[in-house]
Amino acid sequence: MGIVSTITKEKNESMMNANNEHMPSEVEPYVLSAVEYIRRAVGLKIDLQVESLAVVDHYLKGVSGVDPTIVDLVGSSVGCYFGEMIRRYFDGRWRIEGGSPSGWMVDLAHGVSVCPVGMVAEAIGVGEVEGYDGSISVPRHRLKLLKSVLEGMGPVAVDVYYSLTNRLEVLEQVLDRLTALKEQKRSTK
Repeated sequence: MGIVSTITKEKNESMMNANNEHMPSEVEPYVLSAVEYIRRAVGLKIDLQVESLAVVDHYLKGVSGVDPTIVDLVGSSVGCYFGEMIRRYFDGRWRIEGGSPSGWMVDLAHGVSVCPVGMVAEAIGVGEVEGYDGSISVPRHRLKLLKSVLEGMGPVAVDVYYSLTNRLEVLEQVLDRLTALKEQKRSTK
């Protein structure tokens, strides 16, 4: 069952993360738009699964330039899609403050948070885009860990660095390392 038919039906368990939280109603129309944009552009229906990121990255490569209108429109919809996907995958929570998706955050374990719209804007621009923050936020005392994870991944092409697939991989490694550190501390007590 695809995301469009799932969303338009009554909310069910496939719409929730492990904490039994539904996709926020503010996010849903943006996710639906992303699904439709990508279906029209590449002929494939995406479904909020991690495997769909390759299709999303392919679609974003076709979005031309960094015209602010395009970045806002596509960034908001695809950013909410990406945010909802990582919320489910990592069992996170949306932090919706303000009316614009460009400032909405997804909070993950260990104090890690991201602005998925900012990450999509950077994927479109293949670099930093003024007015958007695509960084991974970690507690100050974990900045060295984030830096070591990034360095440990080795050099990558710029377009790969800004891809959503790569961002997911970095998040996965950071969260895995933080979980291992927590477990290590727990076992030494």
